[in-house]
Amino acid sequence: MSIYRERASTSHRTIATCLSLAIPPRNRHHKCSQTLSRVPLVRQLKPAFGIIALLLAFTFGFNPPAMAASPNNQATQQMIVKADPDRVFSVAQQAFTAWPRGEFVAADAETHVVKGLSRTKVFKFVDDITVAIAPTSDDPPQTQLSIQSVGRMGEYDFGGNQRNINEYVETLKSFL
Repeated sequence: MSIYRERASTSHRTIATCLSLAIPPRNRHHKCSQTLSRVPLVRQLKPAFGIIALLLAFTFGFNPPAMAASPNNQATQQMIVKADPDRVFSVAQQAFTAWPRGEFVAADAETHVVKGLSRTKVFKFVDDITVAIAPTSDDPPQTQLSIQSVGRMGEYDFGGNQRNINEYVETLKSFL
């Protein structure tokens, strides 16, 4: 560990010192907590998992993958709904709040885009879900939905993003 400290940059040295002293990252004014909060892996995972991941990173040189780095970590589905686009826009927002694992984030009325997120049950990993709404015809009114789910971490989602889309669509259909 001392060889690593000599070659490491200041922020890595601070993280290594924090881990060796076991200073809890709760104190926001401490230099250790400020440095740890800048590491993406610590922000995404719970503190215990973050410290274990940092120890593995220092030991084996593990570099966590970037956000949505792989096409295997996303899913997209398009569908047509027989309803007015404005009604679908409001229902899409309600579906995020009614969905047990969903959380409404933002809606843009000009572009008809609704954004939300979903968390996995066990580790609480976050997947971003975007719903784009576009009118297709006026008589009868039809709306095209383009739903995309992208995982924030990892290279593969093991079918989680498609499951997010399927659960969201079922919740959306219950409101229409």
